[in-house]
Amino acid sequence: MQFLNHLPDVWKNFSFKGLIIFTRRVGPLNKKRISEIIRAIAEKNLDILLTINNDEKDILKKIADDIENDIISLQKKQNQIIKINIDGSSLGNPGPAGIGLIIKDYNDNIIDKVSEFVGNRTNNEAEYLALIKAMDSIKKLKAKDVIIYSDSELLVKQINNEFKIKHPVLKELYFKFKDLKEKLKLKSFKIIWIPRESNKEADTLANNAVQLHNNQT
Repeated sequence: MQFLNHLPDVWKNFSFKGLIIFTRRVGPLNKKRISEIIRAIAEKNLDILLTINNDEKDILKKIADDIENDIISLQKKQNQIIKINIDGSSLGNPGPAGIGLIIKDYNDNIIDKVSEFVGNRTNNEAEYLALIKAMDSIKKLKAKDVIIYSDSELLVKQINNEFKIKHPVLKELYFKFKDLKEKLKLKSFKIIWIPRESNKEADTLANNAVQLHNNQT
């Protein structure tokens, strides 16, 4: 009975198409029959489990173990992924500038927030400084898989080598970012453009840093 109860729990979120892939790992032995059993399970027709023999049971256990191992491996990989929303804001462009970061795990649980004044800067410089600050956060968290979200199309396209960097200050900041990134030895790194309305939290943190500075001076 433990075997019968175990299989539906492991496979409950898999379609027949998804499950049948795992039959490739167990060889050609009675593959048609195993496929029929898997289809029945995927369709929640569990009566078929009462008809299986010991050889079929061993194959199904092997498939169930493979699925569990794949799920565990995927979960571990996902748990290592850090997602960071970044933004930079400048009043005057150039003028008093701030950066904002929202650092989350793969499941969007907030790990940390950053709101920091960065002096007199242009908007684009502030965006780069937010990215550089993100590298510091990644280092502290010892993360190896990172996704950065920014609403600055210029920043994203320059980092992804789609736009050339002509401005000397931005070029300097770019190489600083690149040096920090290389030292982190990340397994994976992505920077993705998102609309401004999807980046409101980081934008608020950047603006708050400027306002707090102005209120103190």
